[in-house]
Amino acid sequence: MESIYSFDGDDTQPLPDHIRLVSDGFPDGGRCGELTGPLTLDTISQPWTGASVQLTLFRPGDTTFVGGLQADDEIALQSPERPYGDCIDMRRRLLLPPGATHLIFAIDPMRTTQGNRNFDFSQLRFFELNLGATPDNPVYLRHLRLCPQADTVGAPATPVPGDTVFHLQHQDIACYTYQLDQAPTPPEIGALEKDLQTALDRLDGAIRQAQLAGRQTLYHEAGRLAAAIALEARALYPWTRHPAQRRADLQMALDIAQTHYQNLDLYARGIVHEDDEDDSNIPLPTVPDFPAYQHLAIEGNRFADGNGHPTLLYAMNYHSDGPLCRFFAPAAHRIESYAVGGGSRYDIEWSPVYRALHQHADTRRVGFRGWCGHLIKDQWAMGGRKENVVICLESQAVRQAISQYNRQHQHEWQQQPNLLYNILAYELMYICYCDKSVQLFRGWLEEEYRGDITAVNQAWGTQLAGFDQIEPPPAPEGTPPEETSRGLWYDWTRWNAHRFTDILVWARDDIRQIDARVPLCAGGTHSMLSSNNGNTGIDEEQIIERVDDVILHEGNDLLSLDLLRALADRPKPVVDPEHGGSAYQMLAGFLHGKSAIAKFWWPKQPSRQYPHMTLGAPLQGTVPIDEVAEHVRVALDVRRLGREIALFWELPAEVAIHYSRTCMLQVPFGLLGAHTTPFLQNLRQVYDGARRLDTPVTFISEKHLLADRAESFKILVLPAVRYMPEAVFARLDAYLRQGGHLVVLPESLLADQYARPQNYLAQWGLKIGAVEVPSIAGLEAAQQGYDQSFSQTVRFGPGRSMRADVIDNDFFGGQVEVETEGFFQEITGHSGQVLAGDQGQPLILRQPVGQGFLYYFAGTPTAATLRMFVDALMEQTQIYRPFRLSDLEGRRLPTVEARLVHTKYFDLIYLINEGNEAVEFRLETERPYTRVREMRSLEYWDKPEGVLPGRQTLLFKLMADPVDIGRRREEPIYPYCGY
Repeated sequence: MESIYSFDGDDTQPLPDHIRLVSDGFPDGGRCGELTGPLTLDTISQPWTGASVQLTLFRPGDTTFVGGLQADDEIALQSPERPYGDCIDMRRRLLLPPGATHLIFAIDPMRTTQGNRNFDFSQLRFFELNLGATPDNPVYLRHLRLCPQADTVGAPATPVPGDTVFHLQHQDIACYTYQLDQAPTPPEIGALEKDLQTALDRLDGAIRQAQLAGRQTLYHEAGRLAAAIALEARALYPWTRHPAQRRADLQMALDIAQTHYQNLDLYARGIVHEDDEDDSNIPLPTVPDFPAYQHLAIEGNRFADGNGHPTLLYAMNYHSDGPLCRFFAPAAHRIESYAVGGGSRYDIEWSPVYRALHQHADTRRVGFRGWCGHLIKDQWAMGGRKENVVICLESQAVRQAISQYNRQHQHEWQQQPNLLYNILAYELMYICYCDKSVQLFRGWLEEEYRGDITAVNQAWGTQLAGFDQIEPPPAPEGTPPEETSRGLWYDWTRWNAHRFTDILVWARDDIRQIDARVPLCAGGTHSMLSSNNGNTGIDEEQIIERVDDVILHEGNDLLSLDLLRALADRPKPVVDPEHGGSAYQMLAGFLHGKSAIAKFWWPKQPSRQYPHMTLGAPLQGTVPIDEVAEHVRVALDVRRLGREIALFWELPAEVAIHYSRTCMLQVPFGLLGAHTTPFLQNLRQVYDGARRLDTPVTFISEKHLLADRAESFKILVLPAVRYMPEAVFARLDAYLRQGGHLVVLPESLLADQYARPQNYLAQWGLKIGAVEVPSIAGLEAAQQGYDQSFSQTVRFGPGRSMRADVIDNDFFGGQVEVETEGFFQEITGHSGQVLAGDQGQPLILRQPVGQGFLYYFAGTPTAATLRMFVDALMEQTQIYRPFRLSDLEGRRLPTVEARLVHTKYFDLIYLINEGNEAVEFRLETERPYTRVREMRSLEYWDKPEGVLPGRQTLLFKLMADPVDIGRRREEPIYPYCGY
């Protein structure tokens, strides 16, 4: 053992920053170092030799921290590849529970993050550990040392049973409890464990009794599963063993077990009865068995069984066997064939693509150093060997290798009885500047512009002599030079999306030669709402139309889910192969149209590289036990209530928000890769406000506008759609003049697709005066105006906050507050009506245009103002809303979404509380009802009024009186869905 720092007072060299000697940090009272920031060593004078570098630490408190390690050797400091991992960069790799932890870093050898070489600890120049230490939450240290042991705790540390040992080898981690079988259990925890075991034994007896009586007990078994996870599985791990976490898990599990026992006991003893049963009629609702997956058929927007009933599936990734499959669909209901890249980051070395990559010069991607998008792996890729294997999809050698790979692996899906759909690839992005890409781009431009280079120059502001002079705009890390033509960038990114979709079509056709049966899909969900969309090659509208049999959507974002469904050329099922959200978001995804969700993740063991993922795992992590139980409950709910849930997929929308593909590609270069843009920010604000007003909302694309699909909507909204092609504006103008209602948020309709100023608004009698623009983080002062130069006067700063002192109460239906903040334009209209104004400045102007009305916001409305305005406009335009949801005082609930569908004898209505706090609610419906049942719990309510817990979803069945309907001379008719 060789000491680097002992932190006990014997060190002869100055201690690192953020550390001082104390005598009360460790429980044993011995001297140690108190750390209040990162542990940074940047004056390393001697080589580090040995099998491992080790450190003993103690973290007070009750929380587990995910820390990190960074290090540079002499090679890294001089390497141009350092930003791409030619160093040790593992900032989220250390799992640090409360209490004593012994860190072991195996350094003989340790690979760099990029994986191309062994890190040279003999020339170490920088070493830093982030252990979660702050002045308010210090961490205590002992003995930073070099040890001959590679994977065990070395002297002078003396671990005791119950300590944590953390071992890092290359990038793989192991974190475990030292001598677990001898680790002490606090008396309070031991008593809770005993109480929980007793409760589970009683619940087991009640379940057996109910099964003997013929009652289905899946929901009670689900509760038992969650409780058993707390008692058994979470007793194994250091981050779930510490008293605070253990106490919370056990108490929650005890409450679950007792509740399920009481429910079954009251039923068994005849104290509580279910509905009357009639064995010749419809049985009580129970959870059906899983279907035969290979026999499910696609019917419109759903998978249907042999009776034509919709089938909904909830799976846990990585599980296709064991007791979980009693509740969850097997993960093998879908497979990723890797038919776009010819292998995954885990196994590419065994693929023909890997051989092609090393035998042919044209097989590597050219000109882009950003994330590879799983084509196939780069320095940021999770899992697999650490070698950059990023391919060019225009290479014929790569195409041939992919096709060969597909034929070698076809048995993996053709012999899978549970397979529902095959993913060609997902989470993709692709861009390449190879010679063939350049030639394809030039050819596409020549066709697009009909051979007219003058038209290209006019669009781009260039002086090119011919198409052979065109070069794609270089952007190796995603951002082109500031002087790059915005028109060139727009056409390049637009072409790249066409090109990549063509590649996906090729991949689909290659699979179809082998298997014409299994539904296919591909996509990159998150790209469609990313400021970096132009760098991704993803256009889901094309992918859905040209590639997908089913629509692929990942995650919990309802906006992008509704967007993809709206972009579809025809109704198709939506599938989610990797949903990373919480249990409380799952049901919302099904209600918004998903047929199948696979939760990421429920792993069989802790992650070998990503501790933050382990903490989020239902079994091994710190997810609350009642949320684990909710996962299983939702899995059973969607099987039992699939027909009811699918009814909501048919609801027509009368309000549409414009999704502008042009605005996704025409992003000012300084905002490429930013968290958001004005368009995306306004798009989300409009969507979230409008969808919580008791009626569906949808989206309309430029393609749909050009196809005259706007006519079916009473209201269209433009959310800061700055850039619009002239042809699209012409269709928007026709919609408005033919009687439509168009809501325009500021920064809309100022330029065409090439970022050239356009005077669209003047055609509607509007004039823009002075403009105030909030400064944009990340842009220099000279760049703030990017394309505002055509405005009369532009002032950059904090923007302007306005509050109306004049309000049209007839429009708003009463006294309200109208506020705007941030971006502001002074506007005038020759015949406009001021619906709200402040000191003579119009804030909202209603302008008649033909037979329709334009509603123009001078400033960006606050969320409350926008929601209130859209609510009032829905009333003015008579949007169909057969119910009203409010609090007990009649006010709107800004965190709750609700929808209603009519059937002949009942209405179904769901309520999703997306806030963390419970709210009181009241439902008022136009249709009379006599009974109210909440379908998830199967409990009867006196009326649909009460408390909606935070993050929870309720599904009510409001039943009409069949006697009343049967005796009426004329049967009441509503716009029925489904039944």
